[in-house]
Amino acid sequence: DKFREQQYLAEVARIAEKTRRGDHLDDEEVRVLTRYRDEEIARLEKKSASGESMSHEEVMTLNKLKERKSYEARQESDAQKQLERVDALVEKSKRGERITFYERLEMHRTMEREAARLEAKDDEMGLDDAELRAYRKLRAQLDERKAKEEQQRRRREAYKTSSENTA
Repeated sequence: DKFREQQYLAEVARIAEKTRRGDHLDDEEVRVLTRYRDEEIARLEKKSASGESMSHEEVMTLNKLKERKSYEARQESDAQKQLERVDALVEKSKRGERITFYERLEMHRTMEREAARLEAKDDEMGLDDAELRAYRKLRAQLDERKAKEEQQRRRREAYKTSSENTA
């Protein structure tokens, strides 16, 4: 049992190092880190509830882990709401309904924010496979939009230049 615990802690340390290097984490590695965080929160809360004295470092660790868990839950909830709004606009577009300029702008800004959030999460702790796929899809859509905007800008400049030359 002690050996298994040491293997588990070594695995957590390996994954944490991978995170610090900014490497991609697969779903299983994300689950291991999440499980470790949840177990550590439970252990420290149990220690606190039992009346045992806790070091300043343990109190700070518990607070930091709880804050991180709460932050991730809020981020996930906010991201899910934003993606639902984008999905609703995409469905509206597929049905041929009109999407206003402001709705398109909101959709693109939401996609950019979500891509930025996923990039930050990847830098901080890595993305699981589903998040990585979502990020790649978002990045492709944003790059495609940027390419179209650049193409339109070049056409406008070419038209403007040709109009000036004929005048």
